[in-house]
Amino acid sequence: MKRASCEELSPASKRHCRPSDPSAPETIKRPHHAPLSTPPSPMPTHSQCSHVQDAHQNAVCAPLPEHSAARSIIDWIYDTPSICNRSGDGVSSPVDDAHVSEDIMSESSRRREKRQARSCSPTKKGSQYRNTVLKPANVLVDVIHDLPSDIEALLPDDLRDILDLRPPGTDKTTQDNTEFGGRETELADKISELVAVYRDECRKLATKPGSEPEYRTHLYGDVIEKLAEIPLWDQTLSSICSDKLWCTPLKPPAPTPLMSLLWPTLPAHTVPARPQETSVNLPTEISPDSNALRLQPDGRPFNLAFSRLPTGPSESSASASELDDSITTPKPDITVGISREAFSPPHAGLLEYWQAGKAVFSDPHATQGDMRFPFFFIEAKGLATNGNLIGAQNQAAGGGACAIRLLDSLAKQDPGTGTPRIIFSSTTEGAVHELWVHYWLADDNGVVKYHMTCLGAWRTTLDRHAREYVTALAIILRWGVDVFYPQIKQALDRVLEAAITAT
Repeated sequence: MKRASCEELSPASKRHCRPSDPSAPETIKRPHHAPLSTPPSPMPTHSQCSHVQDAHQNAVCAPLPEHSAARSIIDWIYDTPSICNRSGDGVSSPVDDAHVSEDIMSESSRRREKRQARSCSPTKKGSQYRNTVLKPANVLVDVIHDLPSDIEALLPDDLRDILDLRPPGTDKTTQDNTEFGGRETELADKISELVAVYRDECRKLATKPGSEPEYRTHLYGDVIEKLAEIPLWDQTLSSICSDKLWCTPLKPPAPTPLMSLLWPTLPAHTVPARPQETSVNLPTEISPDSNALRLQPDGRPFNLAFSRLPTGPSESSASASELDDSITTPKPDITVGISREAFSPPHAGLLEYWQAGKAVFSDPHATQGDMRFPFFFIEAKGLATNGNLIGAQNQAAGGGACAIRLLDSLAKQDPGTGTPRIIFSSTTEGAVHELWVHYWLADDNGVVKYHMTCLGAWRTTLDRHAREYVTALAIILRWGVDVFYPQIKQALDRVLEAAITAT
């Protein structure tokens, strides 16, 4: 196809052609084009920017000498319609566009980071939740490291042997070479089999990042479920691997907010007015029904009785509502308790009566099932499950406090003594496994504190660690069958006997 020369173009198109430099030698040519004799036209003005497209579509100008090629390219960049600032009928340089693009990307990145940072706050998994929610509710995590003697005495003997909690020189309870001290060899062989399977699975999962949910599946299917199915245990124990919500009345009550309390009476003009502000005379008497003025932390008065809260959503209000002062309702990943079928009809009827009257929530779940009186649960977290070990500990602390309050409600119905006082939990993040004991203590003022103390930590990819951890779980489940469950039945017997005697 033959190309048109500048002489064949319209007058409007000729203005945008870039002819050759007349001072350049005539021998510098390119094939099929002749050098132009007219001087270079000046750079088009802003108003000419809209006509450039027609010129580029209808013609190709003659080649330029090499020494003026750089300036020609710059002129072309400024003349290209795609770079024109049409909104302002101006021209923008690539450098300006780069700055604009960078600003847009930076602003978009800032908004995205802001949303991500705000979305992390409602998880209630960090130190802020532990300090601002758990501690005010008297739920204390890892505060007591050496168990009180009366609490340590409640631990299973075999568990104390594994944890080396016995004083030096004290003989262990084991009387043979088995892990269970007196238990039949068949049971010890079963534990060894579970240890090997779970250890190998943990080693496989350790090579796959983001496999935290699979740890929970194998921990339940390869260990907990198999232990709960051991003969004689299966008639007593009930286990589930489901994050079912527990009953909210079991949660420790949140402390009374400071702003709901009445401030002490202050004399008038206690706080001096700021410049150009009128001082406020504070009332000498304050009542809950009066239009009372309180003082803000910065010294300014405000009305608590008729103050209006902002209605529009904002980052601060969203965070405040999501990070409220209430403990997260427990929903453990794995729970082990006493089966409903393990109780006699009179005991089962009494438990149903208490459950309906909300006196004793023997089944802690909001939707009732087969389990009664949970004594062991697991909180399994990880990066893939939007959590970490601290988050698992926080959730276990709330669940442990609820389980202890459940036992305390049973103790209040029991005319005697001897109801269970401790329960156990485990927190995991990947191959790291921790074991905790939960209990309550009263301080010098009689305030009940719900404590959670770590008993040990293991990494189950290691053979010895996997063996000790699985063995500890088996000891706890056996304790639930041999000690915890009989204590529950004895408490129910005392309640029924007292009721019969009273009638």
